[in-house]
Formats: sequence, structure tokens, C-alpha cells
Amino acid sequence: MLQDETSRVTKTAEVIIVGGGVIGLSIARELAHRGVSDIVLVDKGEPGKEASWAAGGILAPQVEADSADDFFKLARASRDLYPSFAQALHDQTGIDVELDQRGTLYLGFNEDDEVELRKRFDWQQRAAKALPMGKLGQVDEIADFVAFLLSERSGVVTGSVIDWDQNVIGGLGD
Repeated sequence: MLQDETSRVTKTAEVIIVGGGVIGLSIARELAHRGVSDIVLVDKGEPGKEASWAAGGILAPQVEADSADDFFKLARASRDLYPSFAQALHDQTGIDVELDQRGTLYLGFNEDDEVELRKRFDWQQRAAKALPMGKLGQVDEIADFVAFLLSERSGVVTGSVIDWDQNVIGGLGD
């Protein structure tokens, strides 16, 4: 049950969930599936429009973690559960969350970035059950990869190159 400021405020509930983002809404959904009917969800704004909106549903443990610690393991487990969750939401609501499982291209633009990328690649290759990763390093390998991304074989790829002053230098495919 969602209530706006003009509604009569409920003073008690079996469960009160604070936060109407992906996690809060998912908890409310799961509790409802388990038979809990007296649920109040409280959010300071419109549900789903704060951190969840900004994150865009991205689950990218290889980008977000800095070591093979518990956070990395939890993030991987969450990522691995997400396809069945997305399918269940589609089956229940008819809404496609547009899950994209093609991976993440992580780019470096200077020597410091290169050092960081090499460290990240090395520890992730050693981490148990980490996703297989390709390693790009030489200009010709990166050029071949970008050419593939722009080809009809890769699907739709769009984007722009924007400099520090927010000037658009060029778009992919120009």
C-alpha cells in the first residue's frame, strides 16, 4: 500500500519498509508473495526515483569491487540471481526491465588507469568463479574491438565522445 501526503496516514502495520527503491519494493513484493498483506512502504519522494533511478539497475561486480572480498561475492551472487528475478517481474507485470547481460567495457585513458585495470584484471582472473574476461591492451586489439562493436554483428551501440568541457567531439558510427 502506497499513500501520498493527502491520504490518511496508517499508524500501524505488520511491516513498515523505509525506502521505496529497488530493494524496498523488492522486499515488499517478496513479503506479499509470502502472504504478508499489511505492508506500508515509506519513501521521501516517488518510489524508485532516488538511488535506484540513478544506478539504472546496474549489477557490475567486476567494476564495483576492488578485491575478491565478501562484497564481491555478494555482488556476484546478486548478479547471478537477477535474470530469474527479471523474468519473474516480466511474467507478473508484463514489463520488460531490459536486462542486458553482454558485459561491461571498462576503459582506461592514461597510465594510471592502465595500472589500475591491470591490477583489477589480475585479481579477478585469480578470484574463484569470476566471469571470464577478455584483456585488451594493444591499440590494434582495442581498434578491432571497437570496430566489432560498431559492426552489425554486435547489435546496437550508441555513444558520444565528450571532452572535459562537455563539447561533443564525435559520435560512435559518425
